Amino acid sequence: MTAVKLGKQEGALPESYSFVSVSDENIVIDTVKKAEDSDETVVRMYESWNKRVNGAKLTFGFDVKSAVLCDLMENEIEPLAVENNSVTLNVKPFEIVTVKVK
Repeated sequence: MTAVKLGKQEGALPESYSFVSVSDENIVIDTVKKAEDSDETVVRMYESWNKRVNGAKLTFGFDVKSAVLCDLMENEIEPLAVENNSVTLNVKPFEIVTVKVK
């Protein structure tokens, strides 16, 4: 990999940008990484307040074609519905959740 210096570019950047964010403050995004066996992106998060969350919205700052709920070993469990680059999850108290997106 080689770094390349670029001159001034045209266009405007948004005031803020997040690669991935979650709607509830008690859900902590712990890890964002490349999947072990593919080029997909893995997001691992956990609930930190001992509080059940119904409908936590995970929003991505890039186009998401598909998403799947996984176990900690990144084995796929069930597909998740993607709407506007977001998925909605129900999270149990202190639960660790892994989502893989394409």
